[in-house]
Amino acid sequence: MAEFYAGGQLIFDKNAIHENLLNNSVGPFVLKGNLSKLNWEIFDLSTANLVKGKSYCLSLNSTGTLVSQFDSKSNINNFQVWLYQVSNPSTYYLVQGPQSPQKLNSIVFNHGGENGLWKLCIQFFGAYDTILGKTPPISQVKIEEGTNATAWIPSSQDLADLMSKK
Repeated sequence: MAEFYAGGQLIFDKNAIHENLLNNSVGPFVLKGNLSKLNWEIFDLSTANLVKGKSYCLSLNSTGTLVSQFDSKSNINNFQVWLYQVSNPSTYYLVQGPQSPQKLNSIVFNHGGENGLWKLCIQFFGAYDTILGKTPPISQVKIEEGTNATAWIPSSQDLADLMSKK
């Protein structure tokens, strides 16, 4: 059994929670540019090694509205998640599931890209810059094998980095 403790408290039990495959998944994930000119951000350090054809579940924490399919009638204050191939940045795809456009906590998807390392990209829609002046906070993004979202934990790489800093 693989268990990890921080401050004497159990934070990860590999038998109870699926491993987070996304490195640098804590966040916050925010748009760094001007939303009126650029509505997406690629997070180069937030990567996951994915296998073609395998089912994954992406989950996150946000006050915004995650949608799996774009709907121009309800595009106010929505965001979508894309994956970009590290070895070929011109190869990317939208993470989408069978759900209709609605607020989601997680999306189950089959990885349609090639085997290898993929980086996270978030695309924002709507009136964030005119209503709030910023994009909604997004944090604790998790990509895990399977079709069920489990509680967020840091990736194995993030845990190793935390332990090496002690």
